[in-house]
Amino acid sequence: MELVAKDSAGKPVKVPLPPKPTLLMFVRVDQPQSLEAIEDTKAALKDLPDIQVVMVLSGKDMAEGAMKKFVADSPWPVVLDEDYAILGQLRVRVWPTCIVVMPDGAEVVRLTGMPTSYVRDLNTYLAYAAGKITADTLKQRLANSGVVADSTQQMAARHLLVSQRLLEKGLIDAAWKELSEAIKLEPTDPRLQQAMVRVLLMMDKPVEALALLDKLDMTTLASGESKTLRGRALVALKQWADAKAALDAAVKLNPNPAEAYYFLGLVYQQQKQPDKAAEAFRMAFEATDAGRRVMPSTAAPDAGPATQPAAGSSLPQAKPVQ
Repeated sequence: MELVAKDSAGKPVKVPLPPKPTLLMFVRVDQPQSLEAIEDTKAALKDLPDIQVVMVLSGKDMAEGAMKKFVADSPWPVVLDEDYAILGQLRVRVWPTCIVVMPDGAEVVRLTGMPTSYVRDLNTYLAYAAGKITADTLKQRLANSGVVADSTQQMAARHLLVSQRLLEKGLIDAAWKELSEAIKLEPTDPRLQQAMVRVLLMMDKPVEALALLDKLDMTTLASGESKTLRGRALVALKQWADAKAALDAAVKLNPNPAEAYYFLGLVYQQQKQPDKAAEAFRMAFEATDAGRRVMPSTAAPDAGPATQPAAGSSLPQAKPVQ
């Protein structure tokens, strides 16, 4: 992992920063969970002073007064990510998210949300990154943590992970069942609800998907994926103008723009704009892992997707809309 930026005071921020490990925190000013994460992080760092901590504050929709107070009160450097570029670069989808990075840039772990064992787990991962405990001790502490407190959040997260793996194999009904079990455990978790939106779309249920999207708590989710899913649903419903507006916003908000570009290409096809459609499909391909490995000049302008998305990271399978 690598990040080069400037904090709110204009000072350079570099990740990794040898010989220190780094804790990257993605937070929102208007989200109670983010404020809770900051306080709990202070507790997790109490006996680990030699950790570089950087907070990333995303979005332009923050109240100016609240943002200035947040920056002034922060015990750590704050990087302003107004256009979600860093969010997309590091593929962060949920607030709060904490990423522990080794001095050599290797990512140790991502902690999302606020599980009950957050302080203990974060302290353990940071101690490992700082070289204070071995890998064996890390495994032992985490195993003990699981035995002591296996929260409903952790159990729901496991169901979510299983569902994502099932989607990679094209097992949509089985993935839905796993998500249904997760929702029983955490019925208000917006990450699970957003995952259900994706599965509903794969089940060709755009009306139900839009209804669920309208209920999501957007202060928790990175909005790029939600707008992509909204655009995808609107394409399925042939509501072209609304779909284009959602997808235009999605590609600017980053995280994984390949899917948004693909459906934007379908919109341009329907609008009889072949040049723009070809450009959108080219951008979709170049945003995939395969596309990043080739020179842009070698990417076919009309390269179309052929596989189902793996947890939302690759191009979806869809037929051109007539």
